[in-house]
Amino acid sequence: MYKLPLAICMLLLSVWHIPVHGQGVPPELAAAFQQTLQNQRNSLGVKSLSAAVQFNNDSIWNGAYGISSTFPLDSVTPDYAYAIGSITKTITAACILQLADEGLLHLDDSVSKWLPPFPYVNPNITIRQLLRHQSGLYDVITNPAWDAAVKADLDSIWSLSNLVQNYMNPPLFQPGTSWSYSNTNYALLGLIIEAVTGESYRTEFTNRFFEPLQLPSLLLPPFDPNPADIAHLWVYNPANNSSSDAHGFYSQWHSFRSSAGPIGGYYGTAIDIAVWNRAFLRGDLHSVDIMNEAKTTVASTMPNNGRYGLGIMERKFWGLTGYGHGGDIGYSGITYYFPAKDISITVLNNDAKKNSWALAPVIQALLKNYLDYEASVSTVTPWAFTELNPQVYPNPFTDEVSVSLYLPTGVQDARYQITDALGKTLSNGQLGSLGSGDQNLSIPAGTTWPSGVYFLSLQLDGTGTRAVRLAKM
Repeated sequence: MYKLPLAICMLLLSVWHIPVHGQGVPPELAAAFQQTLQNQRNSLGVKSLSAAVQFNNDSIWNGAYGISSTFPLDSVTPDYAYAIGSITKTITAACILQLADEGLLHLDDSVSKWLPPFPYVNPNITIRQLLRHQSGLYDVITNPAWDAAVKADLDSIWSLSNLVQNYMNPPLFQPGTSWSYSNTNYALLGLIIEAVTGESYRTEFTNRFFEPLQLPSLLLPPFDPNPADIAHLWVYNPANNSSSDAHGFYSQWHSFRSSAGPIGGYYGTAIDIAVWNRAFLRGDLHSVDIMNEAKTTVASTMPNNGRYGLGIMERKFWGLTGYGHGGDIGYSGITYYFPAKDISITVLNNDAKKNSWALAPVIQALLKNYLDYEASVSTVTPWAFTELNPQVYPNPFTDEVSVSLYLPTGVQDARYQITDALGKTLSNGQLGSLGSGDQNLSIPAGTTWPSGVYFLSLQLDGTGTRAVRLAKM
């Protein structure tokens, strides 16, 4: 393992601070999270970890521990962005799923309906098979010729068409007959987004997700500027058993990042990724039907019996089903949403020695902190805290929102309230009595309200539910 000189180590001890944000998070839980983050960073032996947890009441804890660089010496804070790698695939998938919700495409459309022929790409492959890695396509990112090309001209800007047209090899299997993770699938999905909408995938991501959800750190250099604060990437060299700061090279590697694009090219902070993953996988952005399709998973070759859906990974932690994704692009990251608890946990790392699978224990440890705290709190109504999970559609909305939820018991007095981001009440009203079971409610929203973020909450016999984040286009 690479060791810093003693003088630097002593300096680190004197200047490292432990940044932690957590408005609305119980102090004892925030302290447990931060201690876990420190312990996990030390156990993994990485340069830094950044993590965020968003709870069912929308409060957020986020913390960071470690360094970005040594010359000059710079500690990470929760505001530092990391490259998120294939976590980007959840954004690409969410965009495709919205287009399906809007009737602009169908998940079982063939590639040939939207794209011109490409070498070794079976025209009968479906969008669903691309999303779920069942296309059988060769992974173009593993082609040594592509690797040499992006290193030969760091400043070149690549198109997705160039990537797929010139660096494909024969397929691994016939579409739909097996499973194999292939980045080519998501390059093609990026091209399909552009073919369907007439806009770049980047524009669609920004207009549909980043601006309505207020996720400013999600950026794709060189098409966007580099984030103001980036945790430097550290690369390990086994030949001399040392690590080096690769930020100067990596941050200017335009050929690589432009070709990665919708495959895994974006940067983001842990807090923005946690908010994104919860909004997506809770169902805020799609219909119930399309989310049921997205979460229909198949067996994969991923570790820990992981399964794969439409752009999302599924695995269990402490017996709870989590949905999310990992990402590896030198940096590594992992994010999971747990529907039973309505919480989202994200962990990011800037040390290439460890991949995203190595970060799963950090997710597990932070989740354990939460479960232990939950068990110690006796004032929580179990069904209201864990089972009531309103789904809102459409989101973003225009003049009305539909709310679907399951009530384990009937209520006599149901009410709703919509507030703006500053907490000002803009709309409220009575919904009357509701029986037990599935409920589908229509709630009017202001047609004259400006674009932005709003919050919908329900009062059921005097008991408030969590606020659901809404976005208005």
